[in-house]
Amino acid sequence: MFFGRDGIITENDPIEQEKRIKYNDLITNSVIFQNVVDITIILWQLKKKVIAFHAKI
Repeated sequence: MFFGRDGIITENDPIEQEKRIKYNDLITNSVIFQNVVDITIILWQLKKKVIAFHAKI
């Protein structure tokens, strides 16, 4: 999940590159986790309203 420079790491320092990759992974995982939380809350609200839904796996 990169926003600047089309995901290109311009630093030649391997430590800086690894740090940026780890931070990117952390942000990506945080966004995924927040999406799961948001979807779960919506499904709970739908269940309270007795709207039937079926999970397709």
